[in-house]
Amino acid sequence: MTTTSAIDLLRRLLALVVFLLAGAASFAAPHTPGRAMLGTNVPKLATPEALWLVNPFPASGYWLTQCDGCTPPDDAPSGIWNTGEQSQLQLDEQGWVVSFGNDPDRRFTHIAAVLFNGGSEFIPAGDWVVHYEGEATLEYGFNPMVQLLSQTPGRDVIRVLPQAGSLLRIRISNINPANHLRNLRLIAPGGRCGEDPLSYAAAPTDCPQGNFQAFEAVLDSQRFHPLFLREMRAYGTLRFMQFLGIADGYLNADRLGEPQQRIAWRDRSQLSDAQWATGWQDGPPPYELVFELASVLDADIWMNLHFWADDAFVQALAEFSRQHMPAGRLLYLEWNNEVWNGAPPYGWAGQRIDQWAEEKWPAAEYPGVSSFTKRMNYVGMRTQQICDIWRDAWGAEAGRVRCVMPGGPWGFPAEQALDCPLYVASDGVTNCADNITAVAAAPYFGGYISDFRNAEGGAFEQLVEWTTHADGGLGNLFAELESGALVGGTGAVDQARGVMQANRAVADRFGLPMIAYEGGQHLTPYSALGTSCNEWNNPPECAPYFAIQSLYMAANRDARMGNLYDAYLQAWRDEGGTLFVHYAGLQWNNPQYGSWGAKEYAGQSDVSAPKYLALRRWQTRLDAIEIFEDGFEP
Repeated sequence: MTTTSAIDLLRRLLALVVFLLAGAASFAAPHTPGRAMLGTNVPKLATPEALWLVNPFPASGYWLTQCDGCTPPDDAPSGIWNTGEQSQLQLDEQGWVVSFGNDPDRRFTHIAAVLFNGGSEFIPAGDWVVHYEGEATLEYGFNPMVQLLSQTPGRDVIRVLPQAGSLLRIRISNINPANHLRNLRLIAPGGRCGEDPLSYAAAPTDCPQGNFQAFEAVLDSQRFHPLFLREMRAYGTLRFMQFLGIADGYLNADRLGEPQQRIAWRDRSQLSDAQWATGWQDGPPPYELVFELASVLDADIWMNLHFWADDAFVQALAEFSRQHMPAGRLLYLEWNNEVWNGAPPYGWAGQRIDQWAEEKWPAAEYPGVSSFTKRMNYVGMRTQQICDIWRDAWGAEAGRVRCVMPGGPWGFPAEQALDCPLYVASDGVTNCADNITAVAAAPYFGGYISDFRNAEGGAFEQLVEWTTHADGGLGNLFAELESGALVGGTGAVDQARGVMQANRAVADRFGLPMIAYEGGQHLTPYSALGTSCNEWNNPPECAPYFAIQSLYMAANRDARMGNLYDAYLQAWRDEGGTLFVHYAGLQWNNPQYGSWGAKEYAGQSDVSAPKYLALRRWQTRLDAIEIFEDGFEP
């Protein structure tokens, strides 16, 4: 062993000791080197298959105003399902309805909260308990999914029989304004064993020590459902892009002729609110949940900042995060998400950023510079500004903040953002690389296989022919992913290597590590028919697209997908990749929009989740052969 390698070995051993000593005690999995290198994208709060909360009622989002037997006018948003009269509701400070108002022309007869839409089959069967204060009439639908077992003042019991294509609707009427309905909580069946928040017991007999505690009894100390926590505990970094609604509505980002709408920090969603924002037009859910979840799981946080967040919001969130950050953990900071991506909904934010960039660097002064180049220069500028605000707020602990610059499917976005030559020319800065600690790439594999027709640059004809085979096309699809021989090319892993290498080259130029903000397989329909054909839209021409959708979903459940992940994750390490944040942790396979989840639902068996098993195998290999290397100084 050379002197240099011995010193390097000693450095790594010392880094490992420091890292392990810094880990906070918790019920989560140990923060081993393998766990430190693997993260996941956290699902949205209202994702039924994720089973986030023991009391999921706050995820209902907003009140529907509904009517029975009325004929709504043409401008009603959704007929009698939602008359659109929310402005008439009289609310208390937490958003509970005090009364329906006094408008004599009011159409709605009751309000409703809706839960589990789009994934009711994944929620636990059994007897759910409803607690509430105040006086009102409560009704529960739809049958046969929901049966009312008992109803007493302040406490109802409903039996939920999960089924696909249904949802839970809680209807409320006859509210007494002098004692209005409030503090409604919908409590899942089951409980935990002892004090362990990750221990799940469907019944008392599941606790051998006889220490069963029903969720109804421990609701104040068990916010997150144990099945959700157990699926998330494998990951050392939690990226909250989906949870925070970064890729949703973007407020009025797509209405470029209007002044930019923003959310003031004081108006953010609060834990005390009746219903939490869910990211669609009304901002993110309570930020407290981000830090509370990371604390329970002893995980690092990847925070995405909304593009609309002004300096005041950024400053307040930075100070809030410093106060709530789990001890010993890191915080990765990223402005928005995929700012280079022109596809909706991502492109809506990009259009707004283009507008700001054009105002700062007008064409008259910067002739011949593309709007995309201006956009990435603006991204570099804004990332640097936000990083400076954040690190100043953290003061002596600024070293725990990891500011990342977004990469892309090629090297140009990250290079322009880090170089930011327009910002250099206009403001006299050196570049936008100060205090940036990583280039964040998304080296997906398999996305080059398109369901566009051959004449349009896709492989539709080949895919359709494959689906006629006895195995539905799986053999041909995996042969293509492994070798590229059927559609043409080099295979999925080598194609992903190109993305890794392009971003690695930029990272090397600036002396930065390369991490992955997202990654994994990317088998997804692209064509209009491929993304629109579903049970409600199924003309005859959709038949072949349904077959392609089924092929993609089956491939994600096939053991060979796990084998591809093995080769892919090794390629990531070979190309110098460090932290890898998979997309995503929990998400059911969607025929139109992709099969992203390492698992499809909370509580799914490991053996039926080949992608999850591959990610865990990778962790095990890192624990065995790596001492410690995350690309950063500890």
